[in-house]
Amino acid sequence: MNTPKRKSVSTMYFSTTAALLVVSTAVL
Repeated sequence: MNTPKRKSVSTMYFSTTAALLVVSTAVL
């Protein structure tokens, strides 16, 4: 089971999405 790795990837993806959302808000 590679749950920790999968969770890490999920967290990284969420972090990237959040950063993109913040940038979009800043631009707007």
